[in-house]
Amino acid sequence: MLGGAALIAVPASAAELSIWAVPGLYGFENTACKPREGRATAMIAKPLCPVLEGKGQVIAAQQFVASMKRNFPKVVEKFAAQLPNDATPRAKLSSGLIASLRLTRATIWTVNKGTSVDGFLPVTLTLDITNPATGEVVFTRTRSETGEGTFLAATAETEIAASLPAKLSTMIESLVASAARDWHPERQVATVIGRAGDAWVVDRGRANGLRTHDSIGADGRVTFAGPNFAIVQPTLGEYKVGQTLERTSAAPAAVLARPSVLTAIVQVPEGYSPTYLAQTFEDALGAKASLSPMPVNPGFADLRRYAVGEAQMSSSDDRPLPDYVAAVSIVHLPSGRIASNIPGVSIERHAAAVFVSLIDRTGRVVHSVQGMGRIQDEVSRDMRFSAEQRRETVIRNALLDAAAKLATFKPKNLELSVAVDGKSISIVDPQGALPLGQEVTVLRSAGRVGSVDRVYFPVGRLRTSEIMPGGVSARPDDVEPAALRKGDLVNVEYTGSGLAWRRTVGRCLEALIPRLDDRGSNPVPVASSAADAFFSANYAAPVRRWDVPPALSDLKADFANWSRFVPAGTFTADRCYVPVIAVTPDAKTRGYSLLAGYTLFEGATKITGSGLQANLTPTLIPPGTPADQAKAILDQDVALALLPLMERAAKSLNSAR
Repeated sequence: MLGGAALIAVPASAAELSIWAVPGLYGFENTACKPREGRATAMIAKPLCPVLEGKGQVIAAQQFVASMKRNFPKVVEKFAAQLPNDATPRAKLSSGLIASLRLTRATIWTVNKGTSVDGFLPVTLTLDITNPATGEVVFTRTRSETGEGTFLAATAETEIAASLPAKLSTMIESLVASAARDWHPERQVATVIGRAGDAWVVDRGRANGLRTHDSIGADGRVTFAGPNFAIVQPTLGEYKVGQTLERTSAAPAAVLARPSVLTAIVQVPEGYSPTYLAQTFEDALGAKASLSPMPVNPGFADLRRYAVGEAQMSSSDDRPLPDYVAAVSIVHLPSGRIASNIPGVSIERHAAAVFVSLIDRTGRVVHSVQGMGRIQDEVSRDMRFSAEQRRETVIRNALLDAAAKLATFKPKNLELSVAVDGKSISIVDPQGALPLGQEVTVLRSAGRVGSVDRVYFPVGRLRTSEIMPGGVSARPDDVEPAALRKGDLVNVEYTGSGLAWRRTVGRCLEALIPRLDDRGSNPVPVASSAADAFFSANYAAPVRRWDVPPALSDLKADFANWSRFVPAGTFTADRCYVPVIAVTPDAKTRGYSLLAGYTLFEGATKITGSGLQANLTPTLIPPGTPADQAKAILDQDVALALLPLMERAAKSLNSAR
């Protein structure tokens, strides 16, 4: 998978782009080997820690550096040592890249066979190539392999752990060699074709991989990127018409042209690392989506300190903010086992659900998808897969299913006129695209510039403030009303679903805990996560997720203007919703009665509500089935029946409003 903004400003050709391979194995920041507060950075089984610590890490790191030198061009011994002494700190950092090796998973799965054990060693390694000036992961490749064997029950874990160094060695060589075959940096050239305001226009834009806030040339910064042009402001000096500005890209322009999306894992199954889950989701999404994943290197802060310390320099650059956030909730349902109608054969069922809410820069959920992973095994004479392997498989399948569905998301650009009457500013928006409080950039037409028919350049920012007929009023953010002109406009991405209510809606919380009105006798583990995804995507208002800011809190130092990134900020909702569910036994049918709905509140006052009912005929549980296994089977049955009911109830709330 390629990074979402993999463009590096360079003063010369792509061939001069150097890579410093860090002599280290990362991923241990917060694991079973080094536990601390916060989310795990990798999935590592504790019996593997002694093998990985100390000498094991050193050997893997040395092999990684040696393999990088053999396979990649221009790998340097020391970061920035080869660059001219008179190069600026920004140019030095921007002309070199950092390659690092990260262990995201090393676990043990076992199946007990009495005196022997079938053992499995799943390992995942990631190679990240990062721009040290901004923190952008410009190129990433992942390799997963599973070692396996049969061991004595008494020594299984020790023997499996002893096989890890050899597994890492072969994987490092394979990963680096495979990544090198895919590493094709390309030189990109944009030509200055004229002026727009106090900035310059180049003949390459979003379709060519240029984005707002990107760097280009020695000191240029893109202040706005249109489809086939970009507005560039040099830090020092001026440009001339006909002058060329160069960059090096590690990703195809088609990938960079897509809107970028940052993954936030908001609900994690026990024992899993958010980093590993995000990587799995991004790998699936990057292969087929209309969105471009924006990977985050969890060890970047340490890498940058290492590089900056060696080079004795600093950088004022930070990576641009993403266009979207994908808030991912993962729920693993307990596995259940029941007897089949064939003697000696039992049925094992495994399931997981994934809910993804796509959030734009206003913090509003604009789209949601659900992914499911289900497996049913027939087990004869205890010949089965390990429980851990099945759990991993259904979670992975649910993530892949959700990523495939999210790939169909395609927003449209919408141009809205800005009107000024004295000191009053308004934006014409009959479609209901703009929520209140949204920051928008005002664009002004420069007409035809060079070969580009329609060129627009930014003149300032506004923030929507009040509802008015046919649109919204706005207040100046960094532009005075007198500076605005007739014909100025704002360009927003529109998903096609207008806002009937423009003020913020969120989940009702009690002592920071989301409220759930469960009126039944059978709790539903998946209900709360499903409700957030279904309601936020279907209610015609700017609905915000309460659980996203905490999930993004660790990324504050990794992005430019983080304080202006609305999805990461806390908010106060003008209205809030409470999901309503009930799963109750029905004595007449020997099944269950299901209820799903939502209640909308403004303060303590109920505004509206809706609910739908259905009946469930569950799986027939054979006599003698242990209670925990029967409950697991029932929970899966309920989830499959209740989820579509909850989604329909969210859609019906708009018509009931």
